[in-house]
Amino acid sequence: MFVKSDDKDNVIKYPYSFGNLRMDFPNVSFPAEVNDESINQFYVYRVQSTARPSYDDTVNTLVDSVELVNEKWVQKWIVENITEEVAIFNVRRKRDRLLSETDWLALSDNVLTEEWAAYRQALREVPQQTGFPFEVVWPVEPS
Repeated sequence: MFVKSDDKDNVIKYPYSFGNLRMDFPNVSFPAEVNDESINQFYVYRVQSTARPSYDDTVNTLVDSVELVNEKWVQKWIVENITEEVAIFNVRRKRDRLLSETDWLALSDNVLTEEWAAYRQALREVPQQTGFPFEVVWPVEPS
């Protein structure tokens, strides 16, 4: 994974690939084994990968970017909230899925235990939680 910058270390394109480099410089013959020295002259730099953070994709999105740290380009992950309207939709959809997965327990020929009844009720009350939709505390499914 690479980044293309200008001579002042401003990012021009990220992510950037070796294929992008060949397209940007079609008249340059690059060696089969490219080293950092040969691509750095074109302001293309290798990016040090970092671990993806955990995040809740019902209310967040993950943005992949880079930053220059101690003269090395390092992958930087940014977790951002999605719009409230989309977050509400996603959280309700997750809640509905969790409820539907336990619908068979609530059929008329089943006796619903107190634990399962409380779990299902807590799922129904998710939209009334303080902090909804961005700070939902999901009920734990009974064992």
